[in-house]
Amino acid sequence: MQKEDELRQTWDHAKLTASVFCALVALVLAALFWICRIGLPDNPIVPIGKVLLLSLFMLFFPHCYRLLRKPSRREWYLSEAAMLLWGIVMLTLSGLLVPRLGFSLGPIFYGLGALALGLALVAWIRGRDVARSCIFLVCALAAAVPVGIMSFFHVYQDPLINELVTVGLAHRDTLFHASVTSMIKTYGMPSTGLDGIPYLPYHTGSHWILAQLAALTNLPVLQIVTLGYLVFFIPFFLNAMLIAVVDLKSRLSSRPNAWDLQRDISFWAILAIVCVGVFPGESGQLASQSEIAALGFSFIFLSLCLSLGDSLVSREKPISAATVVLAVIALPVLAGFIGFCKASTIWLVVLSCFYFAVRLSLYKRVIVDVGLALMVAGLIVTLKLVVHPSSEGLKISPLYVMNWYPYWWPFFFVTVFIWSWIFIVLMAWKRKLVSVNALRSAFRENSALDVEAVLIVSLGGAVPALMLSIPDASGFYFVDPQKWLAATFLLANLSSFTKDFSLMEKSAADTGPRLNILRPPSLVFAAVAFVLIVAALLNLWIGVTRTFLGGQARTRIALRSDAATAMEFTKSLSRLPVAEMARTFIDKAPEIFGPLDPSKWAPANIKNRRVIEALEKLADLPTDQKRQTLLFIPKSNRLYWDLPATACKAVPFIAPAVTGIAMMGGLPGDDCTDQRQYGYEVYRKPGDARRDQSADLCVLARQKGFCRIIIFDSDASEEIAIRTVACDDCLSKD
Repeated sequence: MQKEDELRQTWDHAKLTASVFCALVALVLAALFWICRIGLPDNPIVPIGKVLLLSLFMLFFPHCYRLLRKPSRREWYLSEAAMLLWGIVMLTLSGLLVPRLGFSLGPIFYGLGALALGLALVAWIRGRDVARSCIFLVCALAAAVPVGIMSFFHVYQDPLINELVTVGLAHRDTLFHASVTSMIKTYGMPSTGLDGIPYLPYHTGSHWILAQLAALTNLPVLQIVTLGYLVFFIPFFLNAMLIAVVDLKSRLSSRPNAWDLQRDISFWAILAIVCVGVFPGESGQLASQSEIAALGFSFIFLSLCLSLGDSLVSREKPISAATVVLAVIALPVLAGFIGFCKASTIWLVVLSCFYFAVRLSLYKRVIVDVGLALMVAGLIVTLKLVVHPSSEGLKISPLYVMNWYPYWWPFFFVTVFIWSWIFIVLMAWKRKLVSVNALRSAFRENSALDVEAVLIVSLGGAVPALMLSIPDASGFYFVDPQKWLAATFLLANLSSFTKDFSLMEKSAADTGPRLNILRPPSLVFAAVAFVLIVAALLNLWIGVTRTFLGGQARTRIALRSDAATAMEFTKSLSRLPVAEMARTFIDKAPEIFGPLDPSKWAPANIKNRRVIEALEKLADLPTDQKRQTLLFIPKSNRLYWDLPATACKAVPFIAPAVTGIAMMGGLPGDDCTDQRQYGYEVYRKPGDARRDQSADLCVLARQKGFCRIIIFDSDASEEIAIRTVACDDCLSKD
């Protein structure tokens, strides 16, 4: 019993260490978000602090519950993975209660987040060398900084989102996601809100969570879509992944007491390299909020499956009611929600479950069969709800995805599957899987299940990615999960490679370890490690200069001049040698990153900003009033419809994203010919909704279930003119 308690403490401390690292990532991302807005007139620290405290609550809630309650039994619903899930459920439900309560429970969670941080740090340091713990914090911070910087790799999460909207450089994906999140927050309906609120078949699981975080913190949706994703979702994803790593290692390790995650430098180095990426542009994997959310919940799913496996293989006691609930309720429901976060991910989850149910003969258990049947039903229902029947894609078109990788397609199977290759080769070396007989023996003895899992997810993702014409390079999301799964298994098995590949070996005279650089395995390992480190550093440099700093410079220059000038500057930077690029940044830093007084913005940007500020005032309307209201912007209002954007189909998303009010007749004009994807397929032609006639507008509003219209227009002097039309039935309600 004492030994079991010691083992449990080892794994508990490892998971707590993982959460401390993720808290550092959240802190770094929050600090970077604030730093990026230095020099702008609107850069308060309170909104950032709110989201950071919610993130800390989510990260440390499992550990604080265990510290305070000290449960004697470790059922699956009390595991760290499950408690991480319950923490997010609590925050989401609290956000849903805000309109009903009339106030937010956010301050309670802010206080609990700060308290959880304090309790967790005390428990983490207790009984440990304080100096060594401080050294770990410094080293972990050094690993968290590049992870944080590379999370800004795309403009999707740019902290200057409001300024990007002003100058027309906001990515249409960000505006699309913000409009969907706003409609969920206001109306409880996933929709883009361009012409009423028709249901949008799309994976909106992450949007629902972000919408409730916006309600809980009372922050603008445009801000929560960027800040909430960076400071909340990325730490959640990393924490779920690291919990899965520890859960796997606790079942693989023969000497658990010899492993101290706090001292395992190679562990944190490899994690940082995986997050940074080893190929130019590879870190774009951290750009999708839906994928990161789906992968985070998938790692929770993996940890819960391990708990289920422990219960099924144990013959000492009958299957408990908790295990039945896990198999037939919790896992199918979680799998369905993963599908609502990312449709491609649920396919891989269900495929893996079926493979191992057959592979390990688990299908002989009734509860497993029921659970699998419910997962298939969930998969079918999810696909019907998140995929529009008229959507493009899903046509047989071999190698279509290669069109999106023009420079890398000859090396597609190397670059995309690099971490799966590394893991499989290392495990083959470690377990001597170099012959058919060895493979056959490993298969019979179930000693290579981790390799099989990576292969199944890799092949299961590669087939649809390579055979279907999935639009806009979205086939990438079928193949990306294999990398994170391979990295998870690699980290779980990492300490087992130390002896085989170490440059140190035990001397014959037993005088201690000695250096032997001529060991072939060590030389190969050192060479591969060197290449990966150099490649990651180069990718980090590209991310810091051309993307992170370059993106900041582009937006700030565009505010002072225009988007075209800013784009030309960043393009010229990308053509410069490394040394000259650095000198250019240093020379122009005071000019580029200095204070940005709005009065010194370009005249066109000042005019655009006035439009955005007028929309922001509408966002302050009470939610009950918003739910009865549609926003009508006549096509004659060129102040709005001529707002600059990266594409004409992006402009309509600005109003619902900023105001949280659905539009009437908000589809782009006939001159915008590209209205594919982004939810446009759910709308009909706007028809006579373009006419500014109050009677007609009321008729159209009633047809869509609304009774009040806000007309957002402009007069001859280019001043914003806003008036409200309350239809007869709305007057009776008032």
